[in-house]
Formats: sequence, structure tokens, C-alpha cells
Amino acid sequence: MPETSVRGFSPVVFALKSSLYPMRKHYRAFAYTAPTHIRSICYTRTTQNEDTLHLVALGEFGNYSPKTEIYREKLLSSVCAWAVREGKQKVVAKVAEDDPLVEVLVSLGFTRVTEEKVFSREIFNAGSGPATPETSLAEQDLWDAWRLYNHTEPATIRRADGLTPSMWKRNHTEKTQRKEWIVRNPEGNLAVYGSLKSGKRNYILNFFYDPDIPELEQSLRLALNLGINKISQIGHVQVYCTVREHQDELECLLNDEGFSLLHNQLRLVLYTTAFVKSKDNQTVPSVETNPAALQTGFFQKKDTTQKDAII
Repeated sequence: MPETSVRGFSPVVFALKSSLYPMRKHYRAFAYTAPTHIRSICYTRTTQNEDTLHLVALGEFGNYSPKTEIYREKLLSSVCAWAVREGKQKVVAKVAEDDPLVEVLVSLGFTRVTEEKVFSREIFNAGSGPATPETSLAEQDLWDAWRLYNHTEPATIRRADGLTPSMWKRNHTEKTQRKEWIVRNPEGNLAVYGSLKSGKRNYILNFFYDPDIPELEQSLRLALNLGINKISQIGHVQVYCTVREHQDELECLLNDEGFSLLHNQLRLVLYTTAFVKSKDNQTVPSVETNPAALQTGFFQKKDTTQKDAII
């Protein structure tokens, strides 16, 4: 959207909504505006259970100026404050490791959860191959996958994901664009869980697995080949795979299978709630919004001289 397309409109929100329409469900746009035009814009996405806000993209309008970083920080601060008012429990951002935006988010109270490496590969129609994975899991397989997730994923990642058993079941039983499969070792224990999410132009692979099982490489390779074969039946597409910092075995396998590293990114999370205790010192599963213990940047900073608007 060129800068000239929004100048002169009053209010600016009219031009913004007109240019973005139609928006996808659960997506929202925030803009930092001057009296006559938009300075910066932020796209966000809310999870299905609406307790988490994901920062999807951040952009500027017009030429870069020394004030651009100021516009970014003020916009992000306001977005985080909005998330608090709306009762969101956390705000999640994935940012390139060397992006100056990392420092801005940390100053607002975001904490590092994990480093992720994004790999990519073109998949062509390969004809026949190993049996393709089922599109859904049996109930026992579903709960075995849940136990594998809780056993193998670090606590910091599990907290950031915020999954509960009921959420896990709902996410994996409702009709979605996700396809899932599992690989068990010779003893019958679940070794690898794989999933494939499809978009309009690309596909995303995700895996979690038990690094301590015997013959891990063989099980992991089988799980990856099952996913690739499923994609190859579609045609010529681009597939991505995210590898978290504790998944060294998967990274080595992707290199062997022709995937190339696109970039490194940091997964950052801002927690807007905290557990509180009852008077009898027993932990209860309740939260308070804007707790005093969370001394984050957007709770502290106030700019009473600001004349620009946040929409």
C-alpha cells in the first residue's frame, strides 16, 4: 500500500481497513499514525482459544528516517498494552536472530524461549514411495503423542505453547489442514511424531521425538520420508521445516536429505499474567492481569506528549 494512498483520508483508519479488506479470521492490524498518514503497521494473529497474540509482521510506510525505530517501538508497546487489556496471557514473536527488533522486544519485556532454524527444500512429484501417512491419528496414538511431547519438549517451550490435554485433543481431532503420522520403534514405543500443515503455496513440516530411543536415526528418517512422500503426490511445491535448538539429530538429517538453511530466528514471548497464591499458601490456577511482578517496558513507559494516534 503506497504512502500516497492513505494521505488526506480522515480518519486514517478508513484507508487502512479499506486496503486490508478482507482480513483473514483471527487476524488484526494495528497502525501508528501521524495526523495525515500511517507511519508503521503491525499484523497480528490470535490463537483459536484466544489467549495468545502472535506478532505476524511489522512494516513501515514512506522512506526510512531516524524516527522509524521510535515509531516501531511505540507501536509494539501499544499492541502489547492492548493484549493486556484484552486478557491475552502471552504475546509471541519470531524474529531473525540479527534483527535490531530483538533489542526492542527485549526492552518491552519479551524473553527468549528458543532458537529456531528454518530449512527449505523444493519437492517434486516423485511417483511411488513409502506408504503415505494417515491424515488423523487413532485416539491411543493421539495420547501417546501428547505424552511424547511432554516428555521431550523443554519446559520453556511447553510453557510458551500453553497446551493443555483438552486443547491438544481439540487441535488434533477437529478438521484442519494438518496431516499427522507417527513412527514406533520395534518395542512398540512411540519414537517420532510428524505433522504437515498446508498453506496456499507452501507446506510446513514439524517433528518432535525421543532422542534417547535406540535406532533414532532410522525412525526419524522414516518419519521424514513419510512426510516428503505425502507432499510429492501434490506436485512441485516448497516445503519448510523448523528445527529447535535441542533437535540436533533432525538438523543433520535435513542436511542429508537436501534441505538448505534459510535463516535463524529467535522465538520470544512476553507473559502478561502470573500465577498467584491464595492466603493459605496453596498454589491456585488463577492469574492476574498486569501483575506487579512483571516489570515490562510497556507497563512502565508513558508518553504524555505523544500527539500521534494508535488505531
